[in-house]
Amino acid sequence: MENPYIIPRIMNGEDLVLADDANNDHQILFDLTLQLQSVISTARYYRDRKGLAINHETADHVIDALDDILFNIIRPHQEFIDEALAKDQEISNV
Repeated sequence: MENPYIIPRIMNGEDLVLADDANNDHQILFDLTLQLQSVISTARYYRDRKGLAINHETADHVIDALDDILFNIIRPHQEFIDEALAKDQEISNV
């Protein structure tokens, strides 16, 4: 998949990087990641203390689902952002 933050330019060979959008999205993903990690921590707390009277595995399911969101949704998006910001830095240094 092509990086949505990097728009190839045919004319002069330089790519256009949507750095402002990448920085904005980085802040949002950072906030979401912190919140998800907080929920994971809370779920682990209750799991470790056997906080659920019935269906003890529910906490494990919550932890697994949130880990999947972090790994399969947020991480790939963050990789696009990191690549775009590195490209922007490279262009700025030329």
